[in-house]
Amino acid sequence: MVQKTMRFCLRQVFHASISGAASVPGAGPCLIACNHASYIDPILIGSALPRELIFLAKADLFRIPILSTWLGYLNVIGVVRDGKHGGPALMAILSGLHSGAAALIFPQGHRMTKDATALPQHGVGWLVIRSGATVVPARVFGTGQAWPRDKLLPRPRPVAFEIWFRHQR
Repeated sequence: MVQKTMRFCLRQVFHASISGAASVPGAGPCLIACNHASYIDPILIGSALPRELIFLAKADLFRIPILSTWLGYLNVIGVVRDGKHGGPALMAILSGLHSGAAALIFPQGHRMTKDATALPQHGVGWLVIRSGATVVPARVFGTGQAWPRDKLLPRPRPVAFEIWFRHQR
């Protein structure tokens, strides 16, 4: 119900377009690897895919009482992004993948501006190697303009989510 409601809201406010979501494997461990430009990204991706996802989010977000409850309901795992204390979150994702879950990972580890580039964090490769999960490359477009890093609230702008993967059935 939450997924359909969010999808409807994203289409109404942001004219969200989604392509390739049906090619995501319906079962088994799956790691969605996507760029990250905005707070909208996990909402857009989670509402677009045909299966439930495990997410990572910075641990600081769990200090906000109402948001913390909502994040827990949506399978979000808090991660300390200091390069030293992310192990428990990665282990939780790995455990989920070993149980056949799908997880969303932003390889750079944080929101990036339109022109910025960054190397993937080491934990992404570790998850790929340890989990044996199918890796699904994906990309969001326009979300950084819809909710830029320097804005408190989102603005109606077109956004898109695209899967670049064709699962062999």
